[in-house]
Amino acid sequence: MIGKHSVQDPIAFVRRIPVWGQASLLAAVYFAAAKLSLLLAIPPGYATAVWPPSGIALAATLVLGNRVWPGVWIGAALVNLPVESSWLASALIGTGNTLEALAGATLIRCFIGVPYRFERGEDVVKFIALSALSATVAATVGVMPLVFGHTLSSPQILANWWTWWQGDVSGIAVVAPLILSWSVRDAGASTPSGKLEASCFTLLLLAVMVAVFGYGSQTAIPYQWPFVILLFIIWAAFRFNQRGVTTTIAAVCAIVVAFTVEKRGPFALASLSESLLLMLGFISIVVTTGLVLSAALRERGRVAEELGRKRDELESRVRERTLELERANRALQEDFTERKTAEGRLQESEMRFRLIIDSVVDYAIIMLDPKGHIASWNAGAERIKGYRAEEIIGQHFSLFYSPEDLARGKPQYELEVACAEGRVEDEGWRLRKNGSRFWANVVITALRDDSGTLRGFGKVTRDLTERKRTEERLAYLAQYDTLTRLPNRHMLHDHLVQLLAQPQTGKRTGCMYIDLDRFKYVNDTYGHGAGDQLLVQVGERLQKCVRSTDVVGRLGGCCSFTTRGRYCRGFNRFAQSYAARVKGRLRDVLRRYQGRQNVGGRPQEPA
Repeated sequence: MIGKHSVQDPIAFVRRIPVWGQASLLAAVYFAAAKLSLLLAIPPGYATAVWPPSGIALAATLVLGNRVWPGVWIGAALVNLPVESSWLASALIGTGNTLEALAGATLIRCFIGVPYRFERGEDVVKFIALSALSATVAATVGVMPLVFGHTLSSPQILANWWTWWQGDVSGIAVVAPLILSWSVRDAGASTPSGKLEASCFTLLLLAVMVAVFGYGSQTAIPYQWPFVILLFIIWAAFRFNQRGVTTTIAAVCAIVVAFTVEKRGPFALASLSESLLLMLGFISIVVTTGLVLSAALRERGRVAEELGRKRDELESRVRERTLELERANRALQEDFTERKTAEGRLQESEMRFRLIIDSVVDYAIIMLDPKGHIASWNAGAERIKGYRAEEIIGQHFSLFYSPEDLARGKPQYELEVACAEGRVEDEGWRLRKNGSRFWANVVITALRDDSGTLRGFGKVTRDLTERKRTEERLAYLAQYDTLTRLPNRHMLHDHLVQLLAQPQTGKRTGCMYIDLDRFKYVNDTYGHGAGDQLLVQVGERLQKCVRSTDVVGRLGGCCSFTTRGRYCRGFNRFAQSYAARVKGRLRDVLRRYQGRQNVGGRPQEPA
């Protein structure tokens, strides 16, 4: 199968000629070759064992296209017209030769392509088989005038058909590859050594041909000697291209035909037709051997060239990959060195970080996994919570929460908030290992990697119990009297403001003041301790005699309390009786210190 050629077309000038000119040129060449071939025809003069025009017609149809078929028909019809001066026979024979060329060209294009060069040995076999098949068309159509226009016997008609078919097949096998190979230019120019070898080859071939075929038919010579020519065919196949092989085959066939016609050589017998048929057997062997061998060698050369190209390409890729591997190896070594350095720095940094974490005792710094289990534990956590690392690592951090927080699901809620918002901060009571509670400030931070995947949580806890107690103490001092533990004037004032701000429908608010007379006498006579004791006992007595809705407070050196009831009428009588009851409760205490008390009350109108 011939592929794309990167060379010029030697018959480009022929392609530029108009179609009618190409057909005319083909008709002239066909007529000349056929005229010479018919000199060797058997009676009645149409069939010959040597018929190069069949190869010329097929090659022209393959190269120039089916459009030149009129040239084949005209040349075949004109050359056969003088045989018996029968226009019908000439036209019928011309039609058969034309159909042979068209059928052969169509089949070869379909199964092989245009074989300017045979690329495989099987292409040669296909070419010869298709040529033999198409030759049956011309032989069959050509003997029709003999069947209907002559009184030939069946053996004679069969002999004419056989001779016709053999001549067409041999003409196609010898001439068509020759013309096709010379229709394209070789890519490489011949070297001086190549030209010298070609000259020596030609001289030796001529000498051997003369030695083998140049003697008279009376001289006895073995039939094996002509096959010495196969050595030259093999030589041409190995040393020259397919053009050289087809040229050698054509030259050998022409010389063998010339010597055989002159009654020379081993194929020269009594009958010329028998001599030529015997010669065709030898030519078939030479043609088949030469074409198959040259195609096989060409295929081998193409495969070797492809293998060489693949090898070079593979070597180039191997070199490239080797360089890439070397670069990758160097980069890997550098990366390994950098990684070792980075790992050393990271280990040192982790060690320093661990030392810092472990040295912190005021904060419990804990690492949690995504499920909330404890993964790390520092000294501060052990001091605040009471657990050692081997006791607590692996436990869930909800262990530190009170039963109330656990019932509300507070640990899981804090993890969910930290996961959603990044961090969560809380203050509340937490449990130590011994069960005691402490007020803690807790910050939980979600820890994620570069891809955003949650890796765990960081939990920092600070013990704020002392601060909580201090705040509660300050809050207590801001609202209560430290001696009597009664609400002070600020808390009492706030309570009165709240009561007065509430709706007073059907209700009234009352306020009683208790002033202790001669309280200064008690302090001066018995000491301030006795005065303080007096105030404490007065506060206790007041808290016992008032209702749960009343508020008792201390205003400086005296005491007062407020009351609120469902009294719309007679509130004054209620206030006087309530004051008398309070005064009766305080009489025993005041009598000890010879003091007097003045208890009074007045209603407060609704706001």
